[in-house]
Amino acid sequence: MKLCSERLIVLSLFFASLLLYAATLSPDVLGGDPGEAQFVPYVLGIMHYTGYPLYTLLGKLWTYVLPFGNVAYRMNLLSACAASITIALVYLITRQLSWNRASAVLAAASLAIAPLFWDWATLAGVRALNVLLMGLIIYMALIWQRAMTGGEPAAPSRFYLLCLAYGLSLAHHRTAILLAPGLGLFILAVDRSILRQGGILLKGLAWATMPLLLYLYLPLRSATGAPFDLHHPDNWERFLDLITARQMSGYLQSVTWAEVPARLGFYVRDLAAQFTVPGLVLGLVGLATLWRKQPRESALFSLLFAAIVAFTVAYRADRRPGLNEVFLIPSYLVFAIWLGLALEPVRGLLAKGLGRQTFNVQPFKL
Repeated sequence: MKLCSERLIVLSLFFASLLLYAATLSPDVLGGDPGEAQFVPYVLGIMHYTGYPLYTLLGKLWTYVLPFGNVAYRMNLLSACAASITIALVYLITRQLSWNRASAVLAAASLAIAPLFWDWATLAGVRALNVLLMGLIIYMALIWQRAMTGGEPAAPSRFYLLCLAYGLSLAHHRTAILLAPGLGLFILAVDRSILRQGGILLKGLAWATMPLLLYLYLPLRSATGAPFDLHHPDNWERFLDLITARQMSGYLQSVTWAEVPARLGFYVRDLAAQFTVPGLVLGLVGLATLWRKQPRESALFSLLFAAIVAFTVAYRADRRPGLNEVFLIPSYLVFAIWLGLALEPVRGLLAKGLGRQTFNVQPFKL
């Protein structure tokens, strides 16, 4: 019965989010990057930097599977579905960190209605899928950790699924590289002996690199005459230019140290705009709570969060004076989880006031 209720909550969060995003979905053709993301997968073209082969091929399949609406609407709906899955994942991640269902629901709801996340849940583009894959990486990391600490024989398979999730993220968006230091340190903190397990490491590397073969789509499709192909990655030099976006690397060198405080202040204001000022305070409370109770997991979340924010602060896209807020969306996922965990000390205070004892129980398994 308990397992059934958990699945019901997960499904309810998914469908409630999907209904919300579908009701506010952009109904037709868009301009700019969303417009490109609407038609390029359908014609099997090649998108702008960094090519996005996973999104292109998934989008092509999606336009065939979905039986209604025009192509533009279908691709908009793909973002809505990816965002709704992300909301369900936020619940599952928070439930791995807290025995309190209310914490998990609050975390999921906070991300669901964050304005910028909501906006990109209604438009075609790579953003919703990027956040989904980051959520999947975090969830699989926690699942693997639980399997290791519980001595489960399935722990290696959980590790391979974690590697696969990371590989898929790399095949989608290059900012997945930012997750590598935090994820690597977390893996070593959970099982330092993995460095001596060559077989498991090699298999994990194979699972992580398999999705990268999707990048072969770019030169192969370009060589056959893609109907939309601005970069023509049909030789090694142009292929590397596309997947690494080398022409845009100068954007990381244009921000001076004197500008960093103001740009960090812009991020704080943006975070308050997404979660409100009280939500900002709750997020900090949740962060402190996680550090006190589960420092290893908190280190993972903090490193992922810091890497995303540091990159966005240092990256001046299109020479604009402010931040490119779309790069910040994955950090909202982490902050929403912190915000939900702020209910943990409240639960403890209520239990203490009622004279009840709280127990540190093992997180649930779905």
